[in-house]
Amino acid sequence: MQRYAFVKAEQDRWQSFPIKVEATTPSRCHSRPRILVRSREHGFVTANCIACGHDETLSFEEFQGLKLFVACPGCQKAMILDYVPGMSRAPNYGFSCLNCELYIWFSDLLPHWSESWRDL
Repeated sequence: MQRYAFVKAEQDRWQSFPIKVEATTPSRCHSRPRILVRSREHGFVTANCIACGHDETLSFEEFQGLKLFVACPGCQKAMILDYVPGMSRAPNYGFSCLNCELYIWFSDLLPHWSESWRDL
């Protein structure tokens, strides 16, 4: 299986769009919505409070409950939400297509944490 390589300029453009992915549960700190963000290099995702930016870990169960449809860049069919290969031994949350043998890191689709919550 191979990680899909996005064109950097395209990826930067759509990550700047005002659409945000909201976690399924509110923040513990302010009971406000949490926005999913790319929080560190190598594919790590957190759910950040829109009130203060405090980051919380996103559980795999919550990731699976997001009801996201990601179309495979190869065949355009729905990709499977799953653990996908990461940079080290730890897997990342992502989407895979067994037909095309491609996977996408979830973090590749999300804005960087520093750009995500300040304007909400």
